[in-house]
Amino acid sequence: MRSLELQTRFNRHNVQTLSCLFKSCPLLNILILKIINDQTSERRQWNKDLWDRSNSEIQYWESQTYELESLNHLEFVEIHGFLECENEMSLAMFLLRHGKALIKMTLRSSFLCRDSLRRQMIRSQLTGFSMASSKAKISFQ
Repeated sequence: MRSLELQTRFNRHNVQTLSCLFKSCPLLNILILKIINDQTSERRQWNKDLWDRSNSEIQYWESQTYELESLNHLEFVEIHGFLECENEMSLAMFLLRHGKALIKMTLRSSFLCRDSLRRQMIRSQLTGFSMASSKAKISFQ
C-alpha cells in the first residue's frame, strides 16, 4: 500500500493502532489523516515543555523508530482537523524528525485559532528543529 487515508478520533488510546498501521505499510508514500473533532474526544492542549521526552506519547513514538520502515518512503502527509493538541503535535514532530523522504506536511485546522500568539509559537516550534529530510516543507492551512 502506497497511500493511506484514515479517519479517526485521534487520542492516546489509538496511538498504538496507528503505529501498527504504519508497520503494515512499509512502502507508504502518502498519509492523509482526518481527525474527527467532537466534544467527547479527550484532547490535551500542547505544552512546549513536553518535548523533553518525558511525555509518554513522545516516548512511545520514539520507541517505534526502528520498526517503522514506512518512514523511509513517506513523502506527503496531510493532517486534517489539526488542533495543535498534544497527541497531534507528538505525531507531527515525530514524522518530521524521522521522515527521511518527507517532502511536504500539510496541517489543516478545522477551527479558527483565537490565540494567534500560541499558534505562532507552535508553528515556530514545528519548523525550528532538525528534520530528517532537507526537502521537507510544512504548510499550515
